[in-house]
Amino acid sequence: MAVSDYIGFGETIRYQFRTGLRYFLVKTGFYLLGIFILWWFLFQGTFIEIGLLVAAVWVVLYQGAIYITTIHLVTERSLYKIQGLFRKKTSAVYQMEIDNITTRQGILERVVFNTGEISIDIKGANQLYELTFKNISNPAQKQQRITQVWVEYPI
Repeated sequence: MAVSDYIGFGETIRYQFRTGLRYFLVKTGFYLLGIFILWWFLFQGTFIEIGLLVAAVWVVLYQGAIYITTIHLVTERSLYKIQGLFRKKTSAVYQMEIDNITTRQGILERVVFNTGEISIDIKGANQLYELTFKNISNPAQKQQRITQVWVEYPI
């Protein structure tokens, strides 16, 4: 199915983004380095334990699947988060339901990964719900772009 099949009737995708590529590469690299160090200290580099090799392949495939299969869409009326390869999970919030959009970025995320979170506070019955886009590169820039789309295409 095409990504446009997951949006509402009459909506057009105005902007889309994914998890930060640098985050995916560095995180996967750290996992592989850890597996290599474990292998080296347990077996003194004499032979490759098949279990650790399988773990390394699994880490790369799992992290790659998360990176490839998570997409965030902005239309003139809504925000969408679509995840999954075999099972699709779609989270959507209409612009009129949004109370606040904030970004969070820790020191390590800012310096090493250049990523952060975008949190969308959603008005509820008597409570506030939150939709979070995690590990997004340049979250402040993405937040500005979301706002810009909604200014350019008012409801």
